[in-house]
Formats: sequence, structure tokens, C-alpha cells
Amino acid sequence: MRCRWEYVLLTAIAIMGSYSWVLSAKRNGYTPLAASAS
Repeated sequence: MRCRWEYVLLTAIAIMGSYSWVLSAKRNGYTPLAASAS
């Protein structure tokens, strides 16, 4: 059984990674996630 803090840590890393990817994509003028969401 995994520790809960380990699961939270992995989730936080995944969220921060995707968030930074979106920021860099917006900087390059390429936003596929925003286009598909709206």
C-alpha cells in the first residue's frame, strides 16, 4: 500500500508539468488544449 503523500506528490508534479506546458504553448502561440476546451 502506497503512502498518501507519495500519491499527492506525483499528482502535484503532473499538474505542474502540464501547467508549465500550457504556459510555454501560449508563449509560442499554440494552444490546442484551450481550442478543444472551448
